[in-house]
Amino acid sequence: MNRLIILFVLVFTTAAPHASVIELIASLDRNPINADESVTLIVTATGDIGNDQPDFSALNNDFRFNTPSVSRSTQIVNGLRSSSVTWRINLIPKRAGTFIIPKFTLAGIESNSIGLRVMPAGTASSEPREFYLSTELNNDEIYLQQQLVYTVKIYVAGDIQSGSLSEPVLSGAIIEKLGDDNEYEELIDGVRYRIIERNFAVIPQSSGSFVIDSPVFEARVISRLGQNFAYFNRTKTITRVGSEQAITVKPIPDNYQFTWLPSEQVVLEEDWQGGLQGLTVGEPATRTITLTALGLTEEQLPTIEAKYHPSFKTYPEQPQRATVQRDNKLISQSVVNTAIIAEQSGQYVLPEITVPWFNVITGQTEFATIPARSISVVPSSTAVLPNAPPAVDEKEEQKSAEANSDNTPIVRESKTAVLFDWLHLVLLALVFVLSGALIAVTKNKNKTVNKPIQKVENNEEEMAWTELIHAIDNEQVNNVPDLLASWISIVLGKPRLTAQQGLMLVGNAEITDTYNELMSTRYSLNGVNTDKSQFIEKLKLQRESLKSTNNPSALTFYPTAIS
Repeated sequence: MNRLIILFVLVFTTAAPHASVIELIASLDRNPINADESVTLIVTATGDIGNDQPDFSALNNDFRFNTPSVSRSTQIVNGLRSSSVTWRINLIPKRAGTFIIPKFTLAGIESNSIGLRVMPAGTASSEPREFYLSTELNNDEIYLQQQLVYTVKIYVAGDIQSGSLSEPVLSGAIIEKLGDDNEYEELIDGVRYRIIERNFAVIPQSSGSFVIDSPVFEARVISRLGQNFAYFNRTKTITRVGSEQAITVKPIPDNYQFTWLPSEQVVLEEDWQGGLQGLTVGEPATRTITLTALGLTEEQLPTIEAKYHPSFKTYPEQPQRATVQRDNKLISQSVVNTAIIAEQSGQYVLPEITVPWFNVITGQTEFATIPARSISVVPSSTAVLPNAPPAVDEKEEQKSAEANSDNTPIVRESKTAVLFDWLHLVLLALVFVLSGALIAVTKNKNKTVNKPIQKVENNEEEMAWTELIHAIDNEQVNNVPDLLASWISIVLGKPRLTAQQGLMLVGNAEITDTYNELMSTRYSLNGVNTDKSQFIEKLKLQRESLKSTNNPSALTFYPTAIS
């Protein structure tokens, strides 16, 4: 039984009819046409078609076309079923002339070939054209990656319900629409046209000789029938193209040795937040560098490289890039903001910043430049100067004056008291006794304070040093600045300093840089591997140097950039 079923299935499958094509017919919706118009090729297959379709690739030699539209239909007449498939292809001729639409084959059936006559634009009819396009370039010989301005004009003398315009076509090129469309009217050969003008930026990405294909204008327009041009509620689809534009793209000159930047104008500018009167140690300033180029996109702009003296800590932001349009030109900008913190006072030089570019007008290499400039860095107003006496709080000064008086009590005149009574006399005697004792204590204290700095007891410096090294070695980040400031203050014999003020007085650039790096990265907590042992070794060497000299103020400070 199973064998009979399998045999039946095989016989049925073999006997089932294969998909077949009975007829394949090709036609055009009109002939001849103008070179700036399109023609619709209609290919219809009758029979059981399935999903196959003819190969239309042979049309590429003479026409531009998109993917065919497909429609299917089935009819049953007197019990007989018939099916058909129709492919519609909008053909745009690449030039004027006489062409042969080739035969197409489907399931072994061939279509007919068709002759098509393509007339030069505007000559296929004696009547004025209602719709057509024109194209033009501002330059037909340019350098690689130089911007072209490609202009398309749509001439409209009839009524349009809707329409669209594609971009020009150049393989590999950057193509962008420029600005808004311009609309105006012109009288041409007695016909008043509404003209819609659109501009494109075209930037070729390879050198050689090329042809830019025109954009395609497609529109639904109101059809005019009859000699009196009476309007009916009927529309038709039209397609128009402009002429091809040939260009020559010259390569990068052999003698150009920099990053390729072809432009008509490149400008490099700087701006300082709050002006450039000077910088203050420890206070951030923002420097803005702007690179502007005409006829380029933001992607073509190079990275701006600015160098700074080692005494400056810099924090550059990511470049902000943008492209705008003005007067049918692309204008691109790259803006870099850099926060700068000076660590030492003095006179410095900011090196020159240069961006080379190629002038497409003169054919010469030029340089956009921010000149080198001198800049002054003044000490912070809160810093303690080496030879300046320590600042004293007014309240503390008053207390000190009362404690260190020359045995003369401060007596304030009372408006109501004239004579001392016996109680005042007792109090006055006590004051004399206490003042004498206080003078003796003060003299002993001054003898200790006025000792030379280098004669501080070793155990005090040793203790401060031990605590500092322990904090660095154990990554006690929050304690390091205070302990470092305390140790430097003891060694130099200065009043209480901040860590940065102490490092400035020590004048060792390597220690300062290493300290700043340690504190900015918080050791290795942020993934930055900073060698703390190097910092400890540098401090040890500096310690021996400071202890071996009796004149800390004579230490060599970090050299500035200008003598």
